[in-house]
Amino acid sequence: MSMISAAVIATIIYLILTLAALLSIISPVLQSISSHGKTLTSKINNTQHEHKKFIHQRLLHFVLTSPRLTINKCRFIDFYTIGIITTTSRLAHTTITYYYDTDISTSYVNKQQLVVPILLLIHLFRRYGECKWVQKSTSSTSYMHLTGYLLGILHYICLPFVLIPHHSLLICTNDDEYKDNNGAKSFDIQQSTLLEIFSIIGCLYFQYQQYRNHVLLANLRSRTKKSETYSIPTGGWFEYISCPHYFSEIMIYVIFAILMHGNTTDLTEEWNSTQTLFGDAITTLHLYKNWTLLLWVTTNLSISANRNHQWYINNFRETYPQHRKRLIPFVW
Repeated sequence: MSMISAAVIATIIYLILTLAALLSIISPVLQSISSHGKTLTSKINNTQHEHKKFIHQRLLHFVLTSPRLTINKCRFIDFYTIGIITTTSRLAHTTITYYYDTDISTSYVNKQQLVVPILLLIHLFRRYGECKWVQKSTSSTSYMHLTGYLLGILHYICLPFVLIPHHSLLICTNDDEYKDNNGAKSFDIQQSTLLEIFSIIGCLYFQYQQYRNHVLLANLRSRTKKSETYSIPTGGWFEYISCPHYFSEIMIYVIFAILMHGNTTDLTEEWNSTQTLFGDAITTLHLYKNWTLLLWVTTNLSISANRNHQWYINNFRETYPQHRKRLIPFVW
């Protein structure tokens, strides 16, 4: 399987996951298997005493509420372990292929294409470290459904095929470094450098903010560990929104999408030459793979943020800050 087709398959998977996430808004079944932590616990508690008459109802009830099909949220670390393995493997394959297929004497590595992979690895290693040394889960309430766990693994398996460039994009020569297919100058190097600088600073800033918010949550859970209850988060961006760690994650992927934009055009030439509906579909999927990934992440985290916000309101009622929004400060 070529890396182009693998990227397209990953894009299709993200589209399916996005559709499933949207359906979970109206489907109690999908909502149950996609919830985790306090929101998953509340749904189990609401259904565990219901009497089911039919076999398929009992089976569905077992699938949704059985502790045997839930996993402690401390296993979130598995997501980042898989992400690190797949990302480094994909990056190594791309680099080795570049040196194997390219005449190094007449070309060199386009360093612009390595910005996103490096930022992605920083993100994955940081999240791994947070899961291992910072974040804490209360023993009886922080669980996720097995289905959600497997979908998380799937996300991090697909991730490097979308964000790490094809090896041909690493090739730069003195003749075509900044020219498009017609020989015209495609972009200004100074503007590109400024975009990269601001994007890197922005990505690192939001990564720091996400780390800071996870520390606040971890400290909050440490204070309430004996009672195994949840408290209202305070400090930092929690003063403005219920899920600032989700907001930071979305912004990190926004920066990934911006940096990846326009970097896949050359790879779709072989599909464009077929002039078929299938070729056009493959081309479109490949061109917009970065935005499809962003759509999935934004949709999933927005829905999760809304559920968490509603949980806080339902459980703390008047004591929960009324000015606090769900995900976007001062907006929503």
